[in-house]
Amino acid sequence: RWSHNCRGCCDERRLARPRNLRGPRRFGVEFEVYGDMRTLCDAMNEAGLRCELESYGHAVRSRWKIVSDGSLPGRFPESCGEVVSPPLRGDEGRQAIRLLGEVFAAQHISVNQSCGLHVHHEIADYRAPDFARLFRMYYESQSAIDSVVAPGRRGQNEYCARLGLRTVEVIERMVERGLSSLREEVRHQSRFVVLNPTSYPRYGTVEFRQHHATTNMQEVLDWIDFGQAMITAAKSNTEPVVATALCDLLPALEALPAEVAVRLLARGPNGRSRRRPLSRESRALIQARDSIGRFSFSSLVVA
Repeated sequence: RWSHNCRGCCDERRLARPRNLRGPRRFGVEFEVYGDMRTLCDAMNEAGLRCELESYGHAVRSRWKIVSDGSLPGRFPESCGEVVSPPLRGDEGRQAIRLLGEVFAAQHISVNQSCGLHVHHEIADYRAPDFARLFRMYYESQSAIDSVVAPGRRGQNEYCARLGLRTVEVIERMVERGLSSLREEVRHQSRFVVLNPTSYPRYGTVEFRQHHATTNMQEVLDWIDFGQAMITAAKSNTEPVVATALCDLLPALEALPAEVAVRLLARGPNGRSRRRPLSRESRALIQARDSIGRFSFSSLVVA
């Protein structure tokens, strides 16, 4: 079925079988931003984030890259571009995101409603039922997830449309046929949805596209943690997760750190972080882990 001399066949064979992850789950981030991209690239290199300017493309690099983006009204590289990370993982990856935030601030990089933030998460350990559960969970929880993103990312954006029931049902029908059939089927889906399935056959990832653009790296890191917790929950939970409010969804995400949950719940009506002191109850919940590290979010209130 596969040729050992064909790179594409080798990639398909690799993705056709789930494998154990080596260390923390990898992730990659794409920032759509405004500013002088040449100056930004130089500043990133000076800060230790190895980076190059490139024309538009989907190649995965071992370094950062800045590419053009057709969704941004402006000229590349003079006024806008997309900053794309290499595959990152764990604390080292999070530190790179924080360092990028410092560079953004120093270079006066900005965002507006035409920009977005996209995060790829590795799912090399996924089987077909895990993939289907993730998409069903996202579909059933879209109202809850809407509360942590800007209003412009809640279904009316052509680049991150709502996840449709038909897409979820197509994925679920492919479960019995295995990963190979699932991979082939999702090639024909749209990538401009809040949860992009088409990145799986190409990269072995699933892409979370719903979050608004931001230069607040704590918001970025919280969104990364949220996505990773959803991916973990879909793999470990066999029961369906249905949530219409964020406080109903968070208890199902056992891998989500409590302090991240508190910050997500504290976001304002526009989906942005608000600098408010935590209530006594919230601080107590962060400190009071039970024997299996789970938290009770039902009584968590932000002052």
